Amino acid sequence: MKKLYQISIALAIGFLLSASLASSQDEIKIAATDFTGGVVASILTDSIEAILAQRGTEGKDSNVVFLLSNGGVYFATRPITNSGFHLRLYAEDPDGAKPVILLKQNSAGGWNNMLDLQDDATFMNIHINSMKGVPSGTDYDSNKNGIKKNNSRVVFDGCYLERSKRATVYITGLNTKVYLRNCRIGNMGSVPDVRGFGDVVDCRSLETDTVVVQNCTMYDIGYHILRTHGNHVKYFNFDHNTGVNWYSRVAAPISMGTVGEAFITNNIAQNPDYFGSSDAWNIEYEDTIDQTSFVMLDTSYSLAHSLEGKVTVRNNNFFYDDAILNFYNTRSVVRKPGEIANNIIPILQGDPADAFFEEQVEFTKVPPMLEGLQDLIYPTDDPADAENKPAIFAFDTIIGIQFIDASYPTSSLSYTAADRRFPLGDLNWFPEQKAIWEAGAFPVSVEGVKRNSFKGAFAVYPNPAGTTTTMQYSMSEPGESQIMIYDLNGRLLQSVEKTNLEAGIYKVEISLEGLESGAYLIVHKTGYGVHNATYLIKK
Repeated sequence: MKKLYQISIALAIGFLLSASLASSQDEIKIAATDFTGGVVASILTDSIEAILAQRGTEGKDSNVVFLLSNGGVYFATRPITNSGFHLRLYAEDPDGAKPVILLKQNSAGGWNNMLDLQDDATFMNIHINSMKGVPSGTDYDSNKNGIKKNNSRVVFDGCYLERSKRATVYITGLNTKVYLRNCRIGNMGSVPDVRGFGDVVDCRSLETDTVVVQNCTMYDIGYHILRTHGNHVKYFNFDHNTGVNWYSRVAAPISMGTVGEAFITNNIAQNPDYFGSSDAWNIEYEDTIDQTSFVMLDTSYSLAHSLEGKVTVRNNNFFYDDAILNFYNTRSVVRKPGEIANNIIPILQGDPADAFFEEQVEFTKVPPMLEGLQDLIYPTDDPADAENKPAIFAFDTIIGIQFIDASYPTSSLSYTAADRRFPLGDLNWFPEQKAIWEAGAFPVSVEGVKRNSFKGAFAVYPNPAGTTTTMQYSMSEPGESQIMIYDLNGRLLQSVEKTNLEAGIYKVEISLEGLESGAYLIVHKTGYGVHNATYLIKK
């Protein structure tokens, strides 16, 4: 049973006290901040606490989902927290404008952290903005979206996460699992303190179980993508992500302490290590080239703890603007950084030559290179200047997170350089390819499908089709066979009953009744994997 509750700011508490919230599957809508009333209450935190108080102890850890209004603003004057229950914050409509959670000054004149998570949490299609006060402001707080409970699991899916000086996710619990998927993460860090601040995932306090970052776009990141500071990560997966302007000063974008198993695959990044490598920074580190390589183990800690680990680095295009390359050539104290730190080689799986390549591609609309920022760090060619603090950089000129478009030309090598010839980087910028990827299939060009006629052991004809189409396919060995039709968002629309077939060539007529005109994905799945997939066009 599902119940929906519209909670206004002024009447939230009284309304909740009179509402029956017995169902464990309730979806409860929380209204956005009402600016007309001049109320500055932390409506989101207040409403969640009131709802849970009404539900009582037995209903506290149930499957309640808090729905936020699309395009609404939710002020947070104190941390959003959970203790003893799984916090679920979802946009009311996943395809609508994302609800915005925005920091606001508390009654004491201070600024709290945004999230203070004490248990499992899931955020779906939410815009979390740690900037102070108003959307056009440029003053960020030192927000640490804390994950504090041991063995907790936190998911951010389809979210916008931006404008925090400290970290997008700051883990202080033991054996936590963190998943960032389909997110845009931008404007993280503090330029006046470029030796630190601005991590995407900071798990340097305790051993972490799992960190997965997949199909995300990250830009203007001040320090690390992953920062462990010597602590152990059992499993790290950084796959199909897009980056622009990662401006680490004295550390690698991916900085692992010790690791059980890590995969850094199929990513594309423009200006991935903005400040390069500099001997002037050897105050703390003996080998700056290793310390500023794209991927490193933290040499401040014993490599011996990682010798049983496995690191796979494959199919990554990390490239630079010409302006940065030219800058490196004009400063004797700065040079282009390395790719893989030497201490990773003993546990690297595969050929190091397969890890990275450089192809300059042009993204459709991403932030420009931060002009002048390097000159603030290196005002002259004197190594002593590397210790000077730069002036404050004008962040209000940085592109807003909702205006990013990191698609790139399909004619580039990167478009087919990922595993199974998918595009590198965040596949959300190539929705048709992502639908095929999610279906576990292989990409096929639409142009080729439109010309498709019967040839050989696999064909879909006619294509474009009317009310029916015919699929001919082969089974290379006996086993299960199933045909499925997906839309380009990856939703299964139709499935032909599984059958057990002998090896051979088969033909089946498929009804397309109920499908609107458009493009679909037709997949042949066998007991030994996805055998064939292609586009189906219905007239």
